[in-house]
Amino acid sequence: MSTVMFEGLGTTIIGMAIVFATLALIAFVISLLKYIGKEKPKKQEKAVEPPKPVEEPILETETVEDDLALIAVITASIAASLGTSADKLRVVSIRKEKSSSWINASRREQQRHIY
Repeated sequence: MSTVMFEGLGTTIIGMAIVFATLALIAFVISLLKYIGKEKPKKQEKAVEPPKPVEEPILETETVEDDLALIAVITASIAASLGTSADKLRVVSIRKEKSSSWINASRREQQRHIY
């Protein structure tokens, strides 16, 4: 019985040695990958360029049509979710909230399912 146990132990040690040797070889190959495809930086002389004139940025103004289209889309989506017509709704203002209600709903749902 002891010879079978020593043979099993020897097989286990040889198997573990092969696994660790393979892992060491893989780690070595991965460490060599940082040198593949890397070009050596060439020393370039810095040429002095004359300063370029500063151009003023062109400000894009939003058109009223874009705002009206956005309001129409939002009104239509709210009407569809409420199951009413868009004629019965009136959009007073549209503003961006600091925190999303979707995020808050997700947090509440996750807190309810904590085990």
